[in-house]
Amino acid sequence: MKSPDNEMLYPELFKAFEAVRWTIDADIAWGKFDGAKLSGEQALTIKMNAITEWAALPATEMFLRDNREDSDFCAFMSVWFYEEQKHSLVLMEYLRRFRPELVPSEDELHAVRFDFDPAPTLETLMLHFCGEIRLNHWYRRAAQWHTEPVIKEIYDLISRDEARHGGAYLRYMKKAIGRSGDVARTAFAKVGLLMASSGRNRQPLHPTNLHVNKSLFPNDTVQSVARALAGFADQFRPGMGSQSRQDDPAQPVEPVRIADPDDSGPLPLPQAIGQAGRLSELRARGVDPPVSWRPAP
Repeated sequence: MKSPDNEMLYPELFKAFEAVRWTIDADIAWGKFDGAKLSGEQALTIKMNAITEWAALPATEMFLRDNREDSDFCAFMSVWFYEEQKHSLVLMEYLRRFRPELVPSEDELHAVRFDFDPAPTLETLMLHFCGEIRLNHWYRRAAQWHTEPVIKEIYDLISRDEARHGGAYLRYMKKAIGRSGDVARTAFAKVGLLMASSGRNRQPLHPTNLHVNKSLFPNDTVQSVARALAGFADQFRPGMGSQSRQDDPAQPVEPVRIADPDDSGPLPLPQAIGQAGRLSELRARGVDPPVSWRPAP
């Protein structure tokens, strides 16, 4: 009999995701569109999001390459990839119907199909878990920032998908801890500490701010991030022995039960451009993002 740590998660996750899956044609009230409530800036951000979501294609290629020995996780990529690509498709459908001049071209979509550098699988899993949680909050905020009712509905649907993805990644993290113990805990902890630390960057780091291909960014920046990762790991490692005797603090998360974000303070306009590529590359294609989308200095 298999232990829980060795049971495949994909069959259960497939059924759970299938039960709540929405469709572009049947589940979106396209007839409620109100053109007077869609500004030019808002429409442009929708285009940027459509391009950004297309980056699930190279991410899936990365996952399949680096997790070749984990058929369970690679099988789940079929679900994750389908849903992430549908996010791009539904945003492009929105533009096709209401702002056809902004529909991304095939060249613009292909521009985000870069190769991810090889990386440790556990650290990558942690980055993407955090990224899904961030995107859940991101799309909730985007739905609040927008004023046009159909895109607000679309972003709400996407946010729920991202929450389910985060819950699935968490389950694979728990499975990894069951198999690898402190090795997995250390990998998850050092990435978490890097992302939560604001000392080097004046703000927390997020997966979309971390570099995925060193040829696209200055060498000194890549080396800086590498040193930060190593330093955080060294600081955390001495305490791992005692923690390994404690119960795992991560609790199972139901697919759609992710805590609501703190709604206090001004609504920040989400920044997705980091996933799609450098700002300079977007500008080279004639796309000049709104000021509010540019990273803080």
